[in-house]
Amino acid sequence: MKRYFVIGVLLLTVTAGAACGEPAPTPTATRTPASELAVAPKPTPTVPPTLALSPRPDSRATREYELGLHFAEGGLLTLALEAYSKAIELDSTLAMAYAARAHVYFLGDNLALALGDVNQAIELDPDLAIAHHNKGLVLVAAESDERALLSFSKAIELDPSLGDAYYNRAQVHVSAGDTARAVADLEQVLALTENEALVEAARQLLSLVQ
Repeated sequence: MKRYFVIGVLLLTVTAGAACGEPAPTPTATRTPASELAVAPKPTPTVPPTLALSPRPDSRATREYELGLHFAEGGLLTLALEAYSKAIELDSTLAMAYAARAHVYFLGDNLALALGDVNQAIELDPDLAIAHHNKGLVLVAAESDERALLSFSKAIELDPSLGDAYYNRAQVHVSAGDTARAVADLEQVLALTENEALVEAARQLLSLVQ
């Protein structure tokens, strides 16, 4: 399976322990072999700023949703999944809760459920950029690169500052042999983000394709 760069404020390597609800350890820097052409580690489901906003202030559903964000930031996937599911049970219109739960399903390689949740998030809020980005991740994992490319492009259209979407779209371009577009996207990453892990990943991938 390919590796992906998942949006987040922290970047940690997913381990078997994290998938079982234990915090993941801090990663060490590694350089991916050129044969993989996908250098970013698969991190824990950390929370992008857009997901951290309260969708329904002072509601029970919001409190469960934010509890899920707290658990996800700590790598407690099982608890995060339970909290997101409870939020959706309390308010089935919370698009960000579906997008966040899809993120957890994706990290657990449950692609069918992840795809179902991102599609529901997009149906509820077509302008939620992170939902389109996460759909792209799921589609890459499902080896549907052409559809993934469309999802990453839609995420960028909705939020042109989304460096992760440029990086992941670059990986799809690399897989398709479109080096020029890959380089353009990676240069956008370097121009847009101060996230050190994402910048390093972009630099490494650039060194492989240039």
